[in-house]
Amino acid sequence: MSTRSLEQEKNFDSFDALHSAVRDELAKRIKERIRTNPQKTLEEEQLGAYIEEIEPQMVDAVREIHRKGYTVFLEESGFDSLMGKGKEGIAQVLFGGFLLDPQITQTLLDMQVQVAGDSKLAYRIAILDPKHELNITQQNLHTYLRFFPDRPNLMEIKQKWDQIASIFPPRETRP
Repeated sequence: MSTRSLEQEKNFDSFDALHSAVRDELAKRIKERIRTNPQKTLEEEQLGAYIEEIEPQMVDAVREIHRKGYTVFLEESGFDSLMGKGKEGIAQVLFGGFLLDPQITQTLLDMQVQVAGDSKLAYRIAILDPKHELNITQQNLHTYLRFFPDRPNLMEIKQKWDQIASIFPPRETRP
């Protein structure tokens, strides 16, 4: 039996429909890209994916974060339909090979973005309680960012990702 209200169920269904539409559009874009221009650019080689493989709400943010010297694990980023389901909808996540300093972490927390420095902890918590606050640690070189959008609106979600990317300071060198 679901613990979600009818309104929450409708909202969740709207997020789920948006996620499905994004996946369908990505599949079309990737197929077309491979058909017309299979050669990856230098940026795509570094990212490990065609630009068309990155979910549209976060493509600009991922590219900006990458240009600033950070590694983003694209397979683990975007709609988190497996472990990011909360009563309000589907989470947005970004998983990367970097740590953030406490000031950046606090800025993200102030923006209602959960931050975890230990990916195993983050995934364990996400499985057990998707709305649980994630704690940052300095034990490894991985950071997991997660937020729950207010509405299933791709443009609003994109704006949030762009805002997140804008606070990342440039790095001197890529690890």
